[in-house]
Amino acid sequence: MTYQKCQYIDRLYDIPISTIDGQEFVLLEKIQNSINSGIKYFTYNGLLIPFECDGQGNKLKPYRIRAFIFDVIYCYKRLPSEPHNNAMIQMVRDIHRDVPIIRENTEILKSKVDAILRQTFELAEFTIPRLFIVLPEETATYNPENWFHYRYRLYFHES
Repeated sequence: MTYQKCQYIDRLYDIPISTIDGQEFVLLEKIQNSINSGIKYFTYNGLLIPFECDGQGNKLKPYRIRAFIFDVIYCYKRLPSEPHNNAMIQMVRDIHRDVPIIRENTEILKSKVDAILRQTFELAEFTIPRLFIVLPEETATYNPENWFHYRYRLYFHES
């Protein structure tokens, strides 16, 4: 049986090579079982080693990469990260700066909505008559010239 040398961090591992349709492959499952279950990517001479795919670009199962019998394959848990984008970092900082203001404004809006809802429910508790009549309280001394010297009574008609 032949083995593929794989390096993860500072340690070398020997992973058995599988032969499928006359070609030699290293299965992802065997690498993950031998080294670390988080292994996802591999490089050879600084280049990313792609998983084998069918004619439509779908990864073949079981997931596998070509074997480089006499060389070392380097294993990684994730792709090497690209340099951080300064504009993206600045946008995140701006968002973090604005979060307390947004929370404060949200609390103000919540209190105003609460006050409006309370007023609405308090008004709904009392029946408001829709029809009413205003008549002078003393009918015998009615004089249209002195409207403001009389006392008036409000009569409600509830429907």
